[in-house]
Amino acid sequence: MVSAAVSVYLLPERFVGPLMRRVSAVAARFLTVAGRLPAQSPDHSCRLKAEIAKLRMKLATVEKAEQMLGLLSGIDDRWRWLPARVVLRGDASDLRRSIIVTVGSRMGVDVGAPVVWGDPEHGAVLVGVVRQVYGWASRAVVVGDVGLSVAVETPSGASGLLSPRNGALLLRYLTKQPKDGESVLTSGRLGRLPAGLLVGTVHAVKNGDEVRFVVRPPFRPEEVPFVFVGVVQ
Repeated sequence: MVSAAVSVYLLPERFVGPLMRRVSAVAARFLTVAGRLPAQSPDHSCRLKAEIAKLRMKLATVEKAEQMLGLLSGIDDRWRWLPARVVLRGDASDLRRSIIVTVGSRMGVDVGAPVVWGDPEHGAVLVGVVRQVYGWASRAVVVGDVGLSVAVETPSGASGLLSPRNGALLLRYLTKQPKDGESVLTSGRLGRLPAGLLVGTVHAVKNGDEVRFVVRPPFRPEEVPFVFVGVVQ
């Protein structure tokens, strides 16, 4: 390479100029073509984009879980809240509603444990109650199951029992009439449910001379993707 460089240097000037111009032209052409080449193959780029999308979804899930934990921390100091995924839902009967979650006795979950979901505007929402516990999973009946009744109260001072009947959630044994549109919360007077969990909003439904108070949850409890299960500390 050194000898070639010395040979070029020793060429007469009338040959050196055209030779350098030709070398420059070839180099410029090479750089132009190289600049058009993709830095990576399209398949590799698609895979990277898919991985980034998955990571963003996982990050959003984690951020949501952290937000829910912050909301749940003020409900009741007795409880420690375990995050869990809902892996199975549904029953053979329309009157039965349950979910299978990914925490069980190995994590300290017991029968009667509350299952909740967090909402940024309303705080923690009651999803259901654990009825069967396995080593690494649990089955919980959700609000609306015919076998689940919940002691509730409203901000106006009305209290009673929430029970499903004919496909609706009815307030029964009321101490006073609740206000239409107000929130319905767990009272903590029945079972192991902590007080202050949102169940839904109450609506007065007239049927002739009879007035029924129906509670409508903010969402279908059996359709949540993940929940928190309470464990007594």
